[in-house]
Amino acid sequence: MVPQTTEVPKIAGAFVERFKVSGSSIFSEDKLNQVASSAIQPETPGPINRVLSPAELVQASEAITKLYTDGKYINSGAYVPQEVLQGATPEIKVVEGSVEKFNINIQPATGFGLNLPLRKSYIESRLAQATTPPLNLDRLLEATKLLEADPLIGRISVKLEPGNQIGGSILNAEVQQAKGFSSEVNLSNGRSQSVGSFQQGVTLRQANLLGLGDQLTVSYDRSKGSHSGSFGYTVPLNAKDGSISFRYSANGNRIVEERFSDFDITSSSNLYELKLRQPLVRKPNSEFALSLSGTHYRSENQFLGDPLPSRGSDNAGLTRITALRFGQEFLHRDAKQVFALQSQVSFGVNALGATINEKGPDGRFLSWRGQGQYARLLGPDSLLSLRGQVQFADRGLASVEQMSLGGADTVRGYRSNSLLTDNGWLTSAELRLPIARFPKSKTVLQLAPFFDMGGGWNRDGEAVKPGVLMSTGLGLVLRIGNQFSGRIDYGIPLTSTDRNGQSLRQNGIHFSLFYSL
Repeated sequence: MVPQTTEVPKIAGAFVERFKVSGSSIFSEDKLNQVASSAIQPETPGPINRVLSPAELVQASEAITKLYTDGKYINSGAYVPQEVLQGATPEIKVVEGSVEKFNINIQPATGFGLNLPLRKSYIESRLAQATTPPLNLDRLLEATKLLEADPLIGRISVKLEPGNQIGGSILNAEVQQAKGFSSEVNLSNGRSQSVGSFQQGVTLRQANLLGLGDQLTVSYDRSKGSHSGSFGYTVPLNAKDGSISFRYSANGNRIVEERFSDFDITSSSNLYELKLRQPLVRKPNSEFALSLSGTHYRSENQFLGDPLPSRGSDNAGLTRITALRFGQEFLHRDAKQVFALQSQVSFGVNALGATINEKGPDGRFLSWRGQGQYARLLGPDSLLSLRGQVQFADRGLASVEQMSLGGADTVRGYRSNSLLTDNGWLTSAELRLPIARFPKSKTVLQLAPFFDMGGGWNRDGEAVKPGVLMSTGLGLVLRIGNQFSGRIDYGIPLTSTDRNGQSLRQNGIHFSLFYSL
């Protein structure tokens, strides 16, 4: 609360040439003088140069208070000290509001899994950074919306009440913690046909594992000739959602495609990644973040039990890549559209036994990959989706660093990895139109015509045929509530490849099913 005049003034007035205003950290004294003088003499704002009555001094202070409240500085204001009204030098003082105490009440999550209570400091630190003096209602509401969007939070409400200090408030927050455990089962034919395209997988996530807002993720996927597993752990670092994460993945593959299955071609790989991520701008409808990661990749190929050299490997069939990667992310969304950009610069370094070859690709390289997505809601359950990707490299790359085209995630209608190149580009457009709705079960069936196109080339001059993949087709997308989604796409290749041969139509069907618990 701001002090109010309670005594009857003992002076007839005070001579004021220019208001002396103290205590403001966001408005300049010139700005405050302009507001105060405009309240006294609206027709000729500027220097006063006359005697002001106590009522006029209070009127000037109330104008400054209104400036703060109009700017949503809800518990800030200005007042005329009693000593001024009793004959002291004219002055207006500003008290900028603050939160003197946080009362955080967290209701723990329920359900399967570990449901440790989230530490109160997780909530308080995020509210505190939005309530630095002077307390602003818009910033507080923005922080509340960000917490509502946090996967750890199911529901949050905040309330301000007067505090014990001048300009102070007490912030009470009621928080319902979201369930900590989630899982997902997926089926698709998205794997390469050489290791069996039909793939099954499961992903398990445990949020707030240690009560720190941390997250553990474990996944496993398999097909007829492949299996892969991954482990990831993320810990928040600060109230601005900075985080550090570690990820490990292991993959094993055996060629099961009929024409190669007798050659006992196998491969195995491991990936280690340590990543720092820090949002620099974070608002309810937009975010800009930077990341820095270090990765170490190791793979080995064998043919009938003997080493099988491949692109980027040494003579023993081993590929080791140690890379530093610098990422940039931008996201903007509103009620009708989402726009996202991702960029990553990768620098392969000679460290941790990285593969070094006299000729050809190895662990030394510099590459940049950029991605963009745009989606716009055209009507209820009607959506236009556009996406693109580009990659450039300063030299030939090992296979794992090349851009891959073909398959359900890039150019539909072609088998996975139909085109692997050092440099490449991809563009895709899709329209989703509802053809059936069942509101009781929250079910929507959509028709999805699409057009995909991508191409690439190698730095070493190696011929790439064809240089461009292009397809069009039609998909069906089914969503049932927030738990089940599935789609099937039929892509028609518009360019032929040696790998597809006579089975273009056979390879043109892609499907995927996801079920979340």
